[in-house]
Amino acid sequence: MYLKLKPEKQYVFQRPLNVDGGDYNIYEEQTYHIRFFDGVDDLEERIVNYNFNQVSFILSSEEEGIWLIRIHKPNLSKKVGDYPIISVEKARELLLDGYFITSVPFGLPEADYIAKAELIYRYGEGEKYYMPYYRFYVEIPEEKGRAFDGAKTYGAYYVPAVESKYLSGLPVWDGNFH
Repeated sequence: MYLKLKPEKQYVFQRPLNVDGGDYNIYEEQTYHIRFFDGVDDLEERIVNYNFNQVSFILSSEEEGIWLIRIHKPNLSKKVGDYPIISVEKARELLLDGYFITSVPFGLPEADYIAKAELIYRYGEGEKYYMPYYRFYVEIPEEKGRAFDGAKTYGAYYVPAVESKYLSGLPVWDGNFH
């Protein structure tokens, strides 16, 4: 798969993998946001591609087609260092002990509501450093019955993946999601 933007520039994917494909809005209308990254064999490179080097196709509707194509490739040249990360089990303990950031307006429910965890890098305009976090997807019981067709609502809770002895003065969360 390749995306040709200009005659002199091509983005070649050796092994394209899909990150996500869309959602439903509060009006029960399907929205489409399709992202791909290059799922190369080298695990470190694949993690970098998954988190930073993606191509997004945003569709306005099925009938209207592509509204926006965005190539994500932030500057990663200013590496601060290599730091050990904690296990997902340790991160889960920290989550349950209340050490997390989120924009979910409800308290963390019981452990049974934790559905999934993934290791990601949060990045954006307000981030001074690109740092790894475990993102936990947690079902929001306060939203039960509000979604249509039995769909569930999940919130994202973030736990820093770097060992705490290497962290100080973490920036204030701005409420944005990765």
